[in-house]
Amino acid sequence: ATDAPDDLREVLRSQVRTGRIFFLEDLNDLGADSRLEGELAAIEMWIAARATAFIGTQESRFTMHIQTERSWLGKSVETSNRELCKSLASRRCLSPYYKSMGRR
Repeated sequence: ATDAPDDLREVLRSQVRTGRIFFLEDLNDLGADSRLEGELAAIEMWIAARATAFIGTQESRFTMHIQTERSWLGKSVETSNRELCKSLASRRCLSPYYKSMGRR
């Protein structure tokens, strides 16, 4: 799930070595145009929170909510805290600790 432009999506596809990447827009027969505003976002968040692994976007509220829900569902931090960096950096981009605190 991403709101990234098409050129960034292609970069993501080229960088993933295992598994497959799907974007909802790839599936024309789901009737995405007939959905209510926000309904598609809720579906994407539900799927991303339950996925085997999730890579979010740095400083994204959408990413923050998915990472928080993943922690509530008991998903490991290692499969939830990776983020796409806004700038080229030699380090991995990881989410802040508070996004994966789990349930109390």
